[in-house]
Amino acid sequence: MTTIWMGFLILLGLKSVPADGERGNPFISVDPSGAGIEFRHFSGSTAVKELIEIMGSGVALLDYDGDGKLDIYFVNGASLPGLTKTDPTQYNRLYHNEGSFRFSDVTAKARVDGSGYGMGVACADYDNDSDTDIYVTQFGSNVLYRNNGNGTFTDVTAKAGVVTGGWSTSAAFIDVDRDGDLDLYVARYVDYHIGKGPYCGEREKGRASYCLPDLFPATHDVLYANNGDGTFRDVTATTGIGSVAGNSLGVSTGDIDSDGWPDIFVANDRTSNFLFHNKGDGTFEEVGVVSGIGYSADGLARAGMGVDIGDFDHDLQPDIVVSNFEGEGLALFKNLGELFFGDVAGEQRLHEATYPYVGFGVGWIDYDNDSWLDLLLVNGHVLDDIEEYKPHIHFAQPGLLFRNRFGRLSQVDSPPGDALASPRVSRGAAFGDLDNDGRLDVVVQHHNGPPEILRNVVQGENRSVLVTLRGTRSNYDAIGARVTATVGGKRQRFEVKSARSYLSHSDPRIHIGLGQTNKIENLVISWPSGREQTVSNLAAGQGYVIQESSRGFKSFPLRTQQVSH
Repeated sequence: MTTIWMGFLILLGLKSVPADGERGNPFISVDPSGAGIEFRHFSGSTAVKELIEIMGSGVALLDYDGDGKLDIYFVNGASLPGLTKTDPTQYNRLYHNEGSFRFSDVTAKARVDGSGYGMGVACADYDNDSDTDIYVTQFGSNVLYRNNGNGTFTDVTAKAGVVTGGWSTSAAFIDVDRDGDLDLYVARYVDYHIGKGPYCGEREKGRASYCLPDLFPATHDVLYANNGDGTFRDVTATTGIGSVAGNSLGVSTGDIDSDGWPDIFVANDRTSNFLFHNKGDGTFEEVGVVSGIGYSADGLARAGMGVDIGDFDHDLQPDIVVSNFEGEGLALFKNLGELFFGDVAGEQRLHEATYPYVGFGVGWIDYDNDSWLDLLLVNGHVLDDIEEYKPHIHFAQPGLLFRNRFGRLSQVDSPPGDALASPRVSRGAAFGDLDNDGRLDVVVQHHNGPPEILRNVVQGENRSVLVTLRGTRSNYDAIGARVTATVGGKRQRFEVKSARSYLSHSDPRIHIGLGQTNKIENLVISWPSGREQTVSNLAAGQGYVIQESSRGFKSFPLRTQQVSH
């Protein structure tokens, strides 16, 4: 058994849901302005109704200054047709977490206000200098901000070689070859040009509408290999990533078949979903259709938006959830092993509950700390005039929460005043413990409006643990590390990843609900380098930083701060 250093000594003080159910609203909405957040999403809406206007933007939760608290980065759009940010209200915004749900705008100092029409965001320490960097996807040239370690960032996009071009959506940092340097996967949507699309809608009535992506050519995604010197090279063709084209939106990564190599899942909009299986020799094979995740059960390509990967049924195999369009319902692909999946959304009754909605941000979160991954989904239609055609369908739609009870998911009823259930036009969503109290919070990007901060206030006796992994031979962020936790004699699998949901980046720390047990008996870590490390007896109500080591633990400083409530 290796030793560990206990980092968040004054971290948690947990409260959560009793074993027999919820009391009151699990989330309350924190007023953004009162919290110091003045951001408002700007889509650049025009009478032409360019497709880009309606797709929204993402949000990131990251600890950019290493103080142990999650900061928030909002991506924003720009004016059309010029694709430029014409005034400060259109800037991307970085907010520093001051504690107690108070934030301060540090965008100007940090120099991360964006340069064009923003879409998604991925965060990681790509150069292994212990600081979190930011990659912003855009319509046009993307932006890589290198963290200088002093509260400022430098735009190194051109130098690093990751401009990309086209219409980029989600992105993920992933060490595809396990060499200790994080590579970069960039999803791209369709081949679209502002002002050159067809007219969609009812021309005779002068009613323009947003076009379906089917009317534009699909394109391939891009994979950059990290050279280890601050630069990347395009390996899209040689790895096989460029062998297929699709309308890519959501991306997540994970070792799907437990062979030690990270795979890539892509949710595509009205084209077959991708599952890129890592062959371990520098190439991928796309196995989405043969694995059972490419199409619906009736053989149709659904409009996939957001995605997350997690072991919801405690069988130690990662399952995949995908949010889809109205009339299609959520997809829940249960991992059957050997790269085969079965969609169990119907038997879990998720399909009927989500059928009327257009799903975007989605995530596996153990919101009640009972050790079972619950499911949260935010929604919003993509046709702002949908009620003219379908009076029973609305542009603004409520979010949904499904509680997991021993592998069975059931919708949580919305009590009066439930913040999640208020209709919104939602897009990106990120998940993380904003106040370090052991309960997962949510930040949602709403289309053409202020964001929403959903503070987790679940009450009860359940406990949790937060685990931060730090690689030495592996990449510093330990992205790709697999963790098996034994709690109360039962095992559950987790994995460190940089991408999930829709266009967004969530807290990379591993949050493990313990129910009413008082410790994690064993934590087995399979590092990307191939090392395996076991730690034991992790007490509830604490945060831990575990460094990759084969001969015990080498400590490094971590600043913590007590959070008042």
